[in-house]
Amino acid sequence: MREYLFILLILQSLHTAGQIQPVDSAETVRKVALYSDYVREGNFKEAKEPMEWLLKNRPDYHVSIYINAEKVYKALLKEEKDPANVLLLQRSMLAALDARITYFGNRKAVLKRKAFWAYNYWKSDASKYSQLLAMIDTTIALNNGVIPGNLYIAKMDVTRRMKVSGEVSNWDILETYDGIIAGLDQLPDTQGNKKARSVVDELLIKTVKLDCAELGEWFEPKLAKSPTDTTLAKQVIRFGLTLKCTETAYFIQSVETMYAANPNPGMAKLLAAKYYQQQQYKKAERIYLDILKMSETAEDKYNSYMLLATNSQKGKDRIASRNYAKKALEVGINFLEPYELIGDLYYTSQEVCLQRKSRVQDRSVYWIAYDYYEKAKNQSKMKLAKAQFPAMVDIFNEGYKEGEEYAVECWVNEKTTIRKRPAESEL
Repeated sequence: MREYLFILLILQSLHTAGQIQPVDSAETVRKVALYSDYVREGNFKEAKEPMEWLLKNRPDYHVSIYINAEKVYKALLKEEKDPANVLLLQRSMLAALDARITYFGNRKAVLKRKAFWAYNYWKSDASKYSQLLAMIDTTIALNNGVIPGNLYIAKMDVTRRMKVSGEVSNWDILETYDGIIAGLDQLPDTQGNKKARSVVDELLIKTVKLDCAELGEWFEPKLAKSPTDTTLAKQVIRFGLTLKCTETAYFIQSVETMYAANPNPGMAKLLAAKYYQQQQYKKAERIYLDILKMSETAEDKYNSYMLLATNSQKGKDRIASRNYAKKALEVGINFLEPYELIGDLYYTSQEVCLQRKSRVQDRSVYWIAYDYYEKAKNQSKMKLAKAQFPAMVDIFNEGYKEGEEYAVECWVNEKTTIRKRPAESEL
């Protein structure tokens, strides 16, 4: 029976002119009725014999035979335990898909189905990998890359398996990965395609054991030769993000190239973050200002100003940081972070403003820091600032009065109120 089934579905032996029955033969009508009823009832085991008779004798009868053949073979394979029978059923499935193309065309669509099943059948058979990759590549080419995401996963997985067996190199894997991501990038932004991208990334990380220096050896000569090549820069960014090499010079150079070619918020945020991490605060400020220009909503503008304020704070430019924080307040969003940031700027200014001529003057920054922490409703920082107020004895000895207005000088240039340091029991 197994040999008969195998012979039955080898297309060369099925489709000779002498085997094809007349359209209106009674046997054809009977087989169509039988297999249709069985499929409708979900009785795939009984549907197999009349369906295979039609595949052999009337392969051009109707495309529905092939559509149902997938259902029948899929169901039978799910139940079959005998490895030999499983192999024959798999061959039958693939042969039926080939016949469907022969008699009803639509090769582009049907090859997608065949490649899917072939991957599931052959992924553990190393002898089939080259054939399987060729089938997937043909499918990709015929469909201009618009194929299900799971076929891109299949291509990456087969290449990964070939890497494990030593048939391909790390560089082959990188080139395959880059082509796959380029294909996935043109697919609709669905949850399934996002998942495919994630799986492909995971497969790359598991397969390619490269450190960032080795990745640099691969890309740096190419970048030196073509520093404005955006396709190359995009490749570097993909690999850098996936293999966690985002602190390297070649990665940042590639982000700069992409941003110069196409300034957009996403690339701007990535580039600014890299400059910020490398303490290149002036460069980061320039990009954050670009982000501000691209901001459309009030919240976007607020966030941009706060990024600028934090960046300037890190760069020790207190005046710029305060100005950006106040701009954030002007946006009109009722957030408290700008007040806290300004309070931090003042709290940390004591050493900058220190003159050692007046204890009151040297500690006056803590009054103004307290004022902003109070606006931020930050009780813990209010307590810290209060603990640094000048002592009452210093206020008295220098001729000041508690509750009077006081102008804090240095870079601050704001007015506040004189207050004494509370006793420790009051803190």
